[in-house]
Amino acid sequence: MSKIDSNAMMLDPDQVSRRLELTAFFGPNAADFLKTYDLLRERAVAIAAGQKPGFTLRGTGFEPAAFFLGPVWFFYRKLWAWAWSIVALIVVLGLLPGNTRFGVGLGAGLAIAARSAYVNHAIAKLAKLRNPQGEIDLQQAALAGGVSKTAGWVSGTIFVLLTILGLAAIFLLVRSGEPIR
Repeated sequence: MSKIDSNAMMLDPDQVSRRLELTAFFGPNAADFLKTYDLLRERAVAIAAGQKPGFTLRGTGFEPAAFFLGPVWFFYRKLWAWAWSIVALIVVLGLLPGNTRFGVGLGAGLAIAARSAYVNHAIAKLAKLRNPQGEIDLQQAALAGGVSKTAGWVSGTIFVLLTILGLAAIFLLVRSGEPIR
């Protein structure tokens, strides 16, 4: 197996090796992401067996950090495309007139999608790291995955500063007597 896609990895009989690769990639809190992988794998196995898994409320987990911090969690986990897309979405939604209460819904959506997005990202990255013999250097996997503390701190600091700025603007607006819309 030189290249491996999502289903091939989930259906691979050598799950011990696949889980070891994922653990190296995930870094901190790998156990939480392995639970998500197991749920996604369970669904893939059912589909491969010809079963049609129905809707279930048992999801892949709720990521509180993605709910409260939004793109900061995605930057921290090196999900660059997701993080910048979320920032762009927040800016666009913030510029639309009358669209001021999207935050909770967006946060909930991000929190629900975060873990499965990260697991699928890991599978895709590991596929690219796989050599022609189908093996992965676990040190390379750890470097490609894991977390970026720098990106977390920088984006987190910007997030906190923007939150303070927003609260200050609300305080000044209330103090001026203007109605809040």
